[in-house]
Amino acid sequence: MTSVQVQRAAGIGQVILAATILVVQIVGLIRGRTAGSHVGPEAS
Repeated sequence: MTSVQVQRAAGIGQVILAATILVVQIVGLIRGRTAGSHVGPEAS
């Protein structure tokens, strides 16, 4: 692999990582809201 390919692969990896973290945070926020409205935080 050339240095350009390595840089490109690293950039794609960072984008995927950032997108994954974003999705996890959004899902956690939604789950936290729905769970919080029905059940208290102490229950979980």
